[in-house]
Amino acid sequence: MNMKSWIVIIISILIISGCANPEAKRFKNNEVVQDEIKELIVSKGAEMYDLELNPMMAEMEFGRGPALPSVDSTKLVVPVKTIGIPEFKFNAIVDIGETEAGEIGIKSVDIYGNPNGLGYLGNFLMSYVFQTKFHNELDELLNYDKGIYLDRVMVQSKASIYIEDEEELEQMMRAITADYNAGKFNNPDEYTYLIDTYGLGGLPQVFIKMDQASDSAATEKKFNNLVAYMTNNKDLPAAEYHIKTYSTNKNVSTFSKFLVIGD
Repeated sequence: MNMKSWIVIIISILIISGCANPEAKRFKNNEVVQDEIKELIVSKGAEMYDLELNPMMAEMEFGRGPALPSVDSTKLVVPVKTIGIPEFKFNAIVDIGETEAGEIGIKSVDIYGNPNGLGYLGNFLMSYVFQTKFHNELDELLNYDKGIYLDRVMVQSKASIYIEDEEELEQMMRAITADYNAGKFNNPDEYTYLIDTYGLGGLPQVFIKMDQASDSAATEKKFNNLVAYMTNNKDLPAAEYHIKTYSTNKNVSTFSKFLVIGD
């Protein structure tokens, strides 16, 4: 085994063995503490955004630090689901630390601003309603040939951008969650209204993945046929389409194309 392999093994062991502070671990596993954290998350969702939230306390874990050991004993990560259609899953971050009494306590709970927080609800909902509105057209595209997949859709929302004014941000979030609670994001007939009201502007982005064929020539032919089909397809929704094959074989080339359809 070479030196590089040993380094990888050692780092993996260090990551796995990184453990939380014993006192913080006892705090995390305390059922009374868990109930308090759950209540704080639920109340924040209701009071700030009129959202009904379901914190999954059984999946709560310590955060990960930027360096070894990887466990961050000052943060708890709680997966949370919204109650509604579509269901959105995000993380709440609970900061814990020593209080004035010298014991570990809850310092703050953030459901919005963390990297995987509720701040991405707007983008998620806009992308969902786009796919709901145009699912027949997208299915037709994916069924054009074998090995074509929808990687992801990205539709940017005003509610998911950085807004310095906290009052403006809360108003925007309350507006979008009101329409979410009313079921509008599950209704394709509301698409135009939702785009006009909450869309950030610009075209949606659709990312398409295509499996490779047996060799580079066959892959290139398959790829070009797909691009030609999409270029001439008048039924596809207006969007920026990113099409790509991914090379898993050094003898097969990777092809990519950026198409703008509609305006």
